[in-house]
Amino acid sequence: MKQYFESLLKIEIETIEIKGQNKESEEETERVGQQTYEPTLEEIRDITHSTKHGKAPGIDTITVELVKSAGEKMEQKIYNLIRKIWQDEQMPKDWRKE
Repeated sequence: MKQYFESLLKIEIETIEIKGQNKESEEETERVGQQTYEPTLEEIRDITHSTKHGKAPGIDTITVELVKSAGEKMEQKIYNLIRKIWQDEQMPKDWRKE
């Protein structure tokens, strides 16, 4: 999940494999390099407002124009949802394709 948002924010994370200290696992992954931070409301606004009009909606049928014109309350709700996904590192179950 973080990879998706990192690609949106163009943040690169370098990973290396190291020998694990834990007896239960032979290797652990350690993140090194640039720190990754949660997206900000301003970044979400910038992404939303820079998206071109006329794009086809996804399976939810929500258009870019609808999101852009929904106002500040909707921006905040979208931001809260993205933060939750970021923190949980998991997409909502009902977003998964069956």
